[in-house]
Amino acid sequence: MKKSVKLFCLALVVLLLSSIVVKGVDTSWGSVDVKTASTISPNGYRMSYKTYIPKSATPTDPAPAIVYMVGGGASLDESSMLAIEASRRGYIVIVTDVPGNGQSEPIINSKGGLSGSGDVVPVNSMGEGLNYTAASLEIVKSLTVTDQSQLVFAGHSMGGYYTSIMSQKYADEITACLILGTFGFSGNVEEPTDFNYALILGEGDESSLYRTTNFRTLSEAVQSPGMKALFGVAEHEEIEIGKLYGNYADQTARVVYTPNTMHMLEPDSSTVAKLFLKELMASTTAPNNIGASSLVFWIKDVAMLVAFLDFALLLFALVQMLLDTKVFAGLVLDRETRYIGYQPKSKAWYAATVALTVICGCLYIIGYQYYSNFPVVSKLGNAGGKSLWSVATAILLLIYMLVFHFTQGKKNQATAGDYGLATKDGKGFDFKYILKSILFAFTVFAIVYSIFVFYATYTGCNIHVVWFNNELALLEPTKVRYKFIPILLFMYAFIFMNAMAQKTISGHENNVKKEVIFTNLVGTLVMLLMFAAFVFALLVPHICLFAKNRGCFGAETLLGVSVGFWMINMSCYYLNKKTKSIWPGTITAAVLMTWMCIFATGMNF
Repeated sequence: MKKSVKLFCLALVVLLLSSIVVKGVDTSWGSVDVKTASTISPNGYRMSYKTYIPKSATPTDPAPAIVYMVGGGASLDESSMLAIEASRRGYIVIVTDVPGNGQSEPIINSKGGLSGSGDVVPVNSMGEGLNYTAASLEIVKSLTVTDQSQLVFAGHSMGGYYTSIMSQKYADEITACLILGTFGFSGNVEEPTDFNYALILGEGDESSLYRTTNFRTLSEAVQSPGMKALFGVAEHEEIEIGKLYGNYADQTARVVYTPNTMHMLEPDSSTVAKLFLKELMASTTAPNNIGASSLVFWIKDVAMLVAFLDFALLLFALVQMLLDTKVFAGLVLDRETRYIGYQPKSKAWYAATVALTVICGCLYIIGYQYYSNFPVVSKLGNAGGKSLWSVATAILLLIYMLVFHFTQGKKNQATAGDYGLATKDGKGFDFKYILKSILFAFTVFAIVYSIFVFYATYTGCNIHVVWFNNELALLEPTKVRYKFIPILLFMYAFIFMNAMAQKTISGHENNVKKEVIFTNLVGTLVMLLMFAAFVFALLVPHICLFAKNRGCFGAETLLGVSVGFWMINMSCYYLNKKTKSIWPGTITAAVLMTWMCIFATGMNF
């Protein structure tokens, strides 16, 4: 208990230090007021937004303002790079969660319910997204410290789509429209375009490449008829990358950049940041004269990564502490455990290791490709991709376990207890043990989530690790109501079967730490290799793999899933070993994974 308490306290200290750095960078160490708030849209939905207001902006010395709409599946802190860098240069910034993302409420039909016409709409409401963009501009305009003559629209991906369209509605009021990662110009060139325009589209932008011929002709986005009309380029000519068309003074400037980056990394690329700031400061007057190359946003990224990894350490210490309490000490069974798997490092052992890794890795992409074809998981938005993956993987793991049992398990006289299904010291089944395991799981979640609430309240930020496509965020009530239970059940199917399958290749070591590291490596190996292949294809030959049926978006989240494995397995595998039963560990992991899946990257509407 003393060691566990010391480890837990150490994790809290690290979390506190990282939170101080996160808040410090986000607020430019107190020179920018940063606040998160919400309002109700005309249609009755909660719109979440975050404002960055430099203290240097006053009614007598107003500052230019930027309306930034985040991409689909992201939340407010996806904007950290541009919001931090613009606000420290004196710009007012408002960042808004698009409908159903982050803390903005998902769009639901009026009847409510979990079936029929009352389902959560699993696609975004374009009309509501445009309303949110207009509402965000009105909030900025209502500030007495805003320079009404220098208003800028900006956004990434779906947010860029919204701001491109709305820029034409407010063409007389805005100075520039600066877009990241959208497929060409989303507006109608026959409508007013009296504003400077810049498109920054990565060469390996998977969101655009998957829409093109053979998933690799990015020129279809850059050289589209709409873009040529906007740039004033003849149909038989091509837009030159990086060339300035028009001029900033009369708001006819047009430019497109294609840096060598991916869609998922555009909001966190220093190259993109420099290009964005260059165009921003060319279109407006920057209150603070800081060069585009001076960047500090990455410090917050590092601090959030430390916080994310620290939660894994905190979780590991917490489950040890709870097992040493009188309430949960009974979860530790007093029974003999033995390894019933394949002979370590034998041909069968290696074959099983590779098979399990391939099953977990490959099916993740397939789950994203086809989840919309299934009536239940399709109602969960892109969380349905994770859910279908979980169920499909669980079925294959069940087949694997049946084959193992009848070819290997019987030879070793394996019992239910040997597979981790024990609930008593001896024989029989005790349902009270399952109930106590559920109580344990939600106790762990309640403590971890409470700590996160304090972190989020103090910093005003989620833990958004762009590199890993992973996020810890506050629970949005409507999404919890409609999604938490079904996702929990789907997640548990995989976690339960995976815990049993692990016993066929691990458990032969007496060193628990060594086994935790080994099982994590097994669970993430192929995912990392597939992610690396996906990234290489995007950044070198600029080909989007798995593009058919949007499986590419499953590929881009593989790194996030593998990182999530490390966080969850720290507690799950330890609990399985310590309690000599898979129930406490699998239920705890399922609850935590559900929290992460609701907010992890992908459309969350």
